Amino acid sequence: MWRWVGLALFVLAAGCHSAEPLNLDPPPDSARSMLLALPDARQGWGDALEGAPLPALAELGDGPLVVLYYPVPLEALGFTAGLVPLVPEGEGRGAPPTNLGAVYLPASGARLSLTEGADVVARIRLAALGDAECRALSGCYPATPELEQVCQPSCTPTAVEPPAEVTPPAFPRLGGCTAEATATLGQWSAAVAGCVPAALPECGPGTFAAGLATACTPLAICTDDGWPAAVSAGARFVDPAAAAGGDGSRAQPFQTLAAALQPGATEVALRGEVAAPATPLIGVRLVGACPTAASVRGDLSLGAGARVAGLEVAGALALAGPGTAAEGVQAGTASVTASGVTLTSVRVLGAAAVLPGTAVTVDGLHVGGGMSVRGSLSGQRVTVAPSGLDVFAGGQADLQEATLQGGLRISGGGRAHLRAAVIREGGIGLDGATLEASDVWVHDAPGDGATVSGAALRLERAVIERSAVFGVQLVGSTTSTLTDVRVADTGDHAVWVSGDVRLLGERLALTDAGGEGLRSEVDPEGAPEPKLDLSDVLVRGVQEESCLAFLRTTKATLRRARLEQCGIIGLRTDRRGTEVDASDIVVAGASLGLRFEGGSATTLTRALVASSRAAGLCVDDPGTALVARHVRVQDTLRVANDSCIDLVAGAGLGMAVHSGAQIDLEAFEVENSAALGVELGSPSMNSFRDGVIRDGPVGVHSVNVWREPDLMRGIRYEGNGLDLDVLME
Repeated sequence: MWRWVGLALFVLAAGCHSAEPLNLDPPPDSARSMLLALPDARQGWGDALEGAPLPALAELGDGPLVVLYYPVPLEALGFTAGLVPLVPEGEGRGAPPTNLGAVYLPASGARLSLTEGADVVARIRLAALGDAECRALSGCYPATPELEQVCQPSCTPTAVEPPAEVTPPAFPRLGGCTAEATATLGQWSAAVAGCVPAALPECGPGTFAAGLATACTPLAICTDDGWPAAVSAGARFVDPAAAAGGDGSRAQPFQTLAAALQPGATEVALRGEVAAPATPLIGVRLVGACPTAASVRGDLSLGAGARVAGLEVAGALALAGPGTAAEGVQAGTASVTASGVTLTSVRVLGAAAVLPGTAVTVDGLHVGGGMSVRGSLSGQRVTVAPSGLDVFAGGQADLQEATLQGGLRISGGGRAHLRAAVIREGGIGLDGATLEASDVWVHDAPGDGATVSGAALRLERAVIERSAVFGVQLVGSTTSTLTDVRVADTGDHAVWVSGDVRLLGERLALTDAGGEGLRSEVDPEGAPEPKLDLSDVLVRGVQEESCLAFLRTTKATLRRARLEQCGIIGLRTDRRGTEVDASDIVVAGASLGLRFEGGSATTLTRALVASSRAAGLCVDDPGTALVARHVRVQDTLRVANDSCIDLVAGAGLGMAVHSGAQIDLEAFEVENSAALGVELGSPSMNSFRDGVIRDGPVGVHSVNVWREPDLMRGIRYEGNGLDLDVLME
């Protein structure tokens, strides 16, 4: 009742009279407020349209009455309910633009459309607003002579800070490679061709390829006469082709090894093939010129202080005593069962084993049948094929310049330290173990490039490519540090994190993944959540859903990331309990640039989302919360079928908030969206402050959300076909 008493007072105060009441058109469904203006009397009335029908107005004079309806609250127009004084023409500001309403001429009873009565509408002048009032009450429009707007003068939003650049990972330092100058993402193999073996060389008898060697070299240098080049003065000589009755001299060698190993022997020079002794060698050096010139047939066991050099052991070589050594030797198999063992330029055609409680130092070892370590293995220039290296049961390995064909597996409390290594046709497997590795190339694994379960991994300067499944899989109670790591061309996710994982990742490049770039989640739900701290992350060319997906209670910090050519989503957070703090993010070429859903909570600072194929930023589902500062969304296209939310069919949305989600956005720009700059769906809770929405068919499309008092403050609209499109259901 008081509302209509106020309207009557407004008409009477204007001093108007009319014989016949004037019936106004009912307000349109989308109207939230109304301005009645009598330009001749310089009086206006603001009304909140709280549901009661408009009455017929009597006592109107001959002057025109203008009725303007708006889809926004009165506060957003810069005035409050009740009398609104008008100022003289040429002063203040014009009425806020609208296409809802009419011009009534009481003298003739005529009703004009706003277009027909545009000259009358132009005579409405409201008091000007200052910059502070503009920011507090409404959108921030440009004041131009062509189109009078709500706020005058127009405010200038805070400049959106651009994201910081991502620092790319360094390349591994392998041999003499100059990969930094030539390699690009996904082309590491081509970049290191010629300086690191892409495949293990095929080596003939008496030769080997140890460590990162790209060609085979002799184990020992053969001589013209077949005798060792250098022997001690008291050496005894053995040649099975010599005449019987020899005295063991170079001129008259023994025919058998047994004859030379009589008491007092310290060094035996061998030419040709002899049978292995029945008992271990102790304190004796057995030497040939080279493995193709000297051979021991059968199994040879070395006791304390025994050494062999420049020969072949056609059976098993057992290094069973302390201080034993082999140099320039080719053996069928080898085992180490003592400490203080040294291997130099040794090739083992079959398997090799380092047993518990032992220690061996190597400089040039080529194993052709796989190797197991339960003791201690250290040294440089090691090649193990085809089934790789196993370190377990408390074993330890410390290697520099290694090629492991068939993979590296560490379990049961084993520990390993690798520097400059190639691991091919098998990945890294850690189970209850520890690995520190730097300058590593892992390629063509039939499963995962690296699997870490209940273990600790520290990986620095590494390339993992062409894994059939995951590039890196981190599961269980795991602590991992990845620094300067590139993962490329995987069959599934580049990195998969599940469970009680602590991951510190710095300078990561994840490219051409058959699944997602990085996916983190709890499986099963209720298990301890992953905790990730990531910085300088580049993801490109993901085939499936997301470049980065933080799901199911993941706790993550993400600093500086560039996400390009993502299958569907650039950055995704999902499920209640997921908490992400992200800063300096660039997303280009995704269907949905940023998607926050499922009750997750995200803080976003400095982000650029460009050329999304369907939507730039989406916030959806009850309980989902996004607090964002300095966000720019530009050039959103309408070329994908992926829908940000169900409110609008199709695509082309700069930002969308829907279904009970909450957004607190300050300092932003939305530019050149193909359909809508911002879409707001009830019953979302929205706070947009200090931003620009420009150059789109529609600036803001909303459904049942204008009742939020803090919807938009200090927003500037530029170059939109329609600034506000409001639907009240």
